Amino acid sequence: MSEIEDSVTTVVRLLQKNLSVVKDDGSLASFYVSSEWHDRELLKSYDGQITVGLSESRDTKIEMSGRLRRRLGTLRVNVWTQDRLIRNKAVEEVNRIVRQNCNKPNETVYDFHGIGETSGTNKAYSAGSATELTPGAAGWTELINADYEKIWHNDDTRYSKSHDVNG
Repeated sequence: MSEIEDSVTTVVRLLQKNLSVVKDDGSLASFYVSSEWHDRELLKSYDGQITVGLSESRDTKIEMSGRLRRRLGTLRVNVWTQDRLIRNKAVEEVNRIVRQNCNKPNETVYDFHGIGETSGTNKAYSAGSATELTPGAAGWTELINADYEKIWHNDDTRYSKSHDVNG
């Protein structure tokens, strides 16, 4: 039998992985996401803290014998910052993440917006070869900006090249 992840742990994981709040100067705000308790000392090194905890829990018998039960848990997400504007942006981002992942929280959505030749973070490469290349092989070339733009605007549009192969 598979074990179900605790709902607080699931929301903390989703927020840690997907939270992206942009400050007025264009940089990303740094948030510490944890379960339950607020720590004022964290605000010295982070722009804010987000805490997730169980607000209410109900356990109801569905069957008279109690063999079948319904468990309903209500979570509370608190956003702590020293700047009201960043707090409002963080609350909107938390709501977006929860709405986007409420039905399938275990699925990862890949977003390639912003990566490119000039970005220092993630890169995308392509290669054409008769055999499968290893990740460190010299045959890989980085995409050009026009190819990056194909995957920026719509993740449903895939970057692909076709080749005629004999055999």
